[in-house]
Amino acid sequence: MHFQRPLLLALNISGAAEPSVPAAGTSQSVQVNGEQRTVEDPLERDTPRRSFTAFLRAMDDADHLRGSAYLDLRNLSEPARAINPERLAHGLIIVLQRALWVDPLSLSDDTDGFTNDGLPSYRDLLGRVMLDGREVPLYLQRVPEAETFVWKISNATVQLVPELYETYGYNRAVEAIYRTLPAGSFLGFELFKWAISIAVAVAAYGAAVLIGFFTARSVYRTRSDHRKRAMRFVALPFGLFVAIVSLWTTAEALGFGLEAQAHVRGHTLLIIATTWLIVACLILARDLAVHRLERLGRGDAVTLLRPASRLVSFLLIVMAMLLWLDNMGVNITALLAGLGVGGVAVALALQKPLEDVFGAMWLFTLQPIRVGDFCQLGQFIGTVEEIGLRRTRLRTLANTVVQIPNARIADEPIDNISARQRIWYNPTLRLRYDTSRVVVERVLAATRLVLESDDRVLEGHRVRFKAFASDALEIEISAYIATTDYVLYLEIAEALNLALIDAVERAGTRLAPPTVQEVKIAPRPLAPSAD
Repeated sequence: MHFQRPLLLALNISGAAEPSVPAAGTSQSVQVNGEQRTVEDPLERDTPRRSFTAFLRAMDDADHLRGSAYLDLRNLSEPARAINPERLAHGLIIVLQRALWVDPLSLSDDTDGFTNDGLPSYRDLLGRVMLDGREVPLYLQRVPEAETFVWKISNATVQLVPELYETYGYNRAVEAIYRTLPAGSFLGFELFKWAISIAVAVAAYGAAVLIGFFTARSVYRTRSDHRKRAMRFVALPFGLFVAIVSLWTTAEALGFGLEAQAHVRGHTLLIIATTWLIVACLILARDLAVHRLERLGRGDAVTLLRPASRLVSFLLIVMAMLLWLDNMGVNITALLAGLGVGGVAVALALQKPLEDVFGAMWLFTLQPIRVGDFCQLGQFIGTVEEIGLRRTRLRTLANTVVQIPNARIADEPIDNISARQRIWYNPTLRLRYDTSRVVVERVLAATRLVLESDDRVLEGHRVRFKAFASDALEIEISAYIATTDYVLYLEIAEALNLALIDAVERAGTRLAPPTVQEVKIAPRPLAPSAD
């Protein structure tokens, strides 16, 4: 049987000299849950929980002799009786560590055990494991010893240890390492387990770095900066994540003891490695996006991308801390409830800044304006110099700088003049009322000729005798100038205006002067005198 392999044959050389097992039947006062309790057994086997906890503690101390005192060795079969009790204890702890870790807190702390579990009053269920395709129960049992009763791992369970070790025990390679390294432990984890786990982690790290190196070289053949960034990502967060996951997986497969379970309960290394990896992925994606946006001329979006990634990273770290606290047994529901009260106050204080930040997100995503655009924002007209997280800076036509809150911009109409594909030319010619129809027709024809003869005026222009105003005959011109440069548009409009003046004069008429309206207020008559 594998149970007879050298590992278990050597289990009784587990450190220093073998301590003697205290004699049963003497009273001892101990403290349980803050209360003083008198027990009849110095090995603390008065309840299922205390007995199993003491067994785990003995095995953590590599004290196999003391650990065997928690096994019911009565009425065993001949093959089981032939095995040293210390080897049976160590074989059982290996099976429990690898196949069924039982939390001692799940066991009864009453001298009678659980009374409503459907089992005999002297027996409590420890757990169930699979053996040869069937589910096998493992029990704790209350048995007589000296002049009292104590709780031990039942003889039916002890008798199964050789078969269970055949399924869940270590292989020959692990046994060879166990025999080679000295006995001892660190943080409740035996030295041979540390050696195997670290070796697997180093190998996994090396493989991850090599694969990442060749992948980065094949993906970024011409971009050395991207290749270096990818290699840093692989060497640190990704490689360490693979190493820590490999370390954890190997250590878990080898089995944690009682003290080690207390150390790893919070999954601290796994949470740190996973959080670091996710944050590093976020930063790597952000850097690649920043480079792409800058190449596309979208440098304004970078202003939002960097703080947004920092905010997401902060939230991820907070979530990781809450997960760790929950694993450590902290009631995070009460913690979050307490933080919620303060969060309301903080949210009220940050209401206006958050409105501006969301306004910035709207500006960056929909992009109604960009840096360099000439536009009208509310009552201000000018060129956009910067779109920040809270305010947008606008340089006005008077060369002053106006800081406009982003929340206000999001609520007001935006007239983006720079978004024009052409500029509308829309003057009105006001002719004198004594202008004849023939002359009006000449002015219309001359005006159309002026527009058609200028290549900078787009096709589809319109010239119409629009209306009889109170003081002039109005001819409306509607045309588009083929430019988006406002300064150039002013030059073209000036040339067209001068040409229109000449056309009106050649047609034999003149533009009507504006009518000055006078408002006369009649004096109020004086009231008749009382005399």
